[in-house]
Amino acid sequence: MIIYFVLLVMLCLCNTYLLERHKRSWIIDSFDLVEEHPGPFPYDMGQITLDRNYLVEFVLKGRGVDVDPKGVLSINPNTGVIKVHRKVDFEEYKVLMLTFQARNKSNLAVDTQLGMEVKILDINDNPPVFQRKVYDVSITEATKQGSFLVGVLAIDNDAQGTLNSTIDYKIISVTPRTKNAEFYLQDSGTISFKGCLDYEVANKYIITVEAKDRGEVVKLSSTATVIVNIIDGNNHPPVITGQTGSGIALEETTGISPLAIHTRDADTRNTAAWMASYSIQGDKGGHFSIRTDPETNDGILTVVKPLDFEKQAQQSITISVENEEPLYSCEVKERSTSGLWTIISHSAKKSTQSINITVEDVNEPPYFSEPVRKIVIEENGAVGAFVDKVTALDPDTHRLNKLEYAIKQDPAGWMTINPTTGEVSVKEPLDRESSHVTNGTYTVTVIVTDKENPKMTSTATLQIYVEDKNDNVPLLKDSEVSVCQSEEISSTEITAHDLDGDPYSGPFSFELKEMLRKNGASTRATNLSVAACDCSVSPSCLVERQVQKKAGTGVYGTAIFASLLVFALLLLAFTCSCGAVNSLAQVEDVSQDALLSYNIEKLGTDCMHHTSRWKQSLYRTDSRLKDSTLSRKTSERNQNMYSISQSALQSLLLLRLHSLQSLENELVDYEPHLYALEDISVNFEDLDPIELPRNEFNPELLSDLGPAFRNLASIVTSRKAE
Repeated sequence: MIIYFVLLVMLCLCNTYLLERHKRSWIIDSFDLVEEHPGPFPYDMGQITLDRNYLVEFVLKGRGVDVDPKGVLSINPNTGVIKVHRKVDFEEYKVLMLTFQARNKSNLAVDTQLGMEVKILDINDNPPVFQRKVYDVSITEATKQGSFLVGVLAIDNDAQGTLNSTIDYKIISVTPRTKNAEFYLQDSGTISFKGCLDYEVANKYIITVEAKDRGEVVKLSSTATVIVNIIDGNNHPPVITGQTGSGIALEETTGISPLAIHTRDADTRNTAAWMASYSIQGDKGGHFSIRTDPETNDGILTVVKPLDFEKQAQQSITISVENEEPLYSCEVKERSTSGLWTIISHSAKKSTQSINITVEDVNEPPYFSEPVRKIVIEENGAVGAFVDKVTALDPDTHRLNKLEYAIKQDPAGWMTINPTTGEVSVKEPLDRESSHVTNGTYTVTVIVTDKENPKMTSTATLQIYVEDKNDNVPLLKDSEVSVCQSEEISSTEITAHDLDGDPYSGPFSFELKEMLRKNGASTRATNLSVAACDCSVSPSCLVERQVQKKAGTGVYGTAIFASLLVFALLLLAFTCSCGAVNSLAQVEDVSQDALLSYNIEKLGTDCMHHTSRWKQSLYRTDSRLKDSTLSRKTSERNQNMYSISQSALQSLLLLRLHSLQSLENELVDYEPHLYALEDISVNFEDLDPIELPRNEFNPELLSDLGPAFRNLASIVTSRKAE
């Protein structure tokens, strides 16, 4: 055992206090301890001594004494000898840090305190260990020599940078050994090979690798296994062996497969080295494509663009095949002792097959060179006028098919076509304002049919732009308008429209029929109903009529009755006179036994009363009529009759009321005459006499009169008797 003991003494002097004495401090740098010492234990590692004229006691604390790893070291408190009691592992503890103290035995004061290190010296007690016991990799046989295959790595836990942890790698064995491939290992642990790999010779290699350190006393080592799996590469080219199928393709048909190409390949089935990839040469029109059947590796030829028998009845193409994985070859030419070997490769030609495809003729449909034609025709043209000529072509020129034309779609039935020549002519005059014309354009569809079996057809479209003519007179948008009655001039707006287009659709001028001038323009006399309304009563005559038209069937009788009643009242109102009257119409009945009193002795005495009463009666009648009208439903006939009669009556009544109001304003006020009522016993001698026409009076009528008339009759009878 070699023990190194180094003592460093430092004396610190204070320049400020020269007379003050300071104790000296001792620092022990380090001790060395060899790991895994075989013993026997305990043994002395070293001794610490101090130059004192008094007795001291030594104390040692820290890692290795009272801190893990505990119990490795101890110190004699009197002599300062340090002993080792057991082994220490370098891989676990590389240094032990401790504290040394010297105390004065007289007062146990600390005299000296030192820092102390014990270094553990490594020995080669750990072999290199691989990260994995088995390395398993897979490479293709087309891998080039010198390529990286796998890297192995071993780790030694001995002191780094020493011979004990320096590792050397070496290949111990390779199974199987082949003459065209040799594996080698670099110092870094990288494995590669020289030469050529051949799946058919060896599809797996097992390599044993050793890692050994360089320990001076003893060298330690370990091994690992490397498995290299070889994946079959494409070193056998595919070869076309033949074809099956009719080799016939129908013209104007796609999706058919006229034949299949068969191929043989010696590489492993269902790998990229075996899977065939086909290509087509000589297909200038791009009519064919070819795909690989994943089960059989056959090439399936398919028509993707229609063929044309009339252009080319026979198609010649070439099919070639290769693998999905590029083809390679490897041959060892020279083996050298250092560096890579010399190898050569051979290129292989693609396997090809010439194919002839026969195009079979079929009946193709005729076609229009101009499927859409645009034509301009004036409306109202002559029947039989030429419109256009449509011409279809038949691609089967060798068949000499006859074509027949017909109208497929003619919404208004204005056109006809010659079935042989395709000439389209006018059958009925065109009307631009027809609902079949959209934005001035009339569309006709023509169909052509060949006479082969089966028959083939094609269509063309004629877009006929119909030029407008001024063949429509303007029309009023509304046949009824209303104006408000007023002392000033009233007006209403009249609008018109014309079915013709610009410039024949406006502007318009309006004149009354009596003032209409013969100016050559397109004119039309139209009846216009004008309703005059009292806007203070009803804002619009037309709105009121529309409301009235919604009346029910039960209102019809009410309307007739109201009309008759109003006419009777009007007639009675017109008989009202502001002068003297000597006769009175016969009264057959008075409702509710009431006698209407009339004063006909004075000028105009009856006009004021009658005017007021007729106003009230008319307004009440009109109000009842409106309420009844709005409450029920009616038929269209009753609505029209009621609307006409009501409107006429209302207008007439309003005119009559206006005249009565004017007359009433001119009349003077008067005191009304008091007449006796029934059941009042007074003298009736002051009553004005009532004369009845003798030839029209029937005394029996008096029996049905009320009390007032009976009293009046008794007075008249008594006066006649006198």
